[in-house]
Amino acid sequence: MFGRLVVIGFAAGSIASLPANQVLLKNRTVVGVDWGAWAMQHPAGQAVVLDEVLDAVRRGDLHPVAPAERPLAEAGAVLRDLLERRLQGKTVLVP
Repeated sequence: MFGRLVVIGFAAGSIASLPANQVLLKNRTVVGVDWGAWAMQHPAGQAVVLDEVLDAVRRGDLHPVAPAERPLAEAGAVLRDLLERRLQGKTVLVP
């Protein structure tokens, strides 16, 4: 009951959907955030947020996933996976 759902982006996988009746019946709030647009309009705020996130990583509070490495020869397959939203996290092409 109550609460807030925050939609920040859709980097990979299927795009989530929310049942509108549950938003109403459970008194929830849905907020969408276009982080890129916000960061462009608020560069000082973006710098503060980035510093806080990096500090959390340094403290060990956050555990970012290491990028997947794929050979440069597989660039075509990697681009297809990207276009078809099959990648999760970052993928680095290694020569």
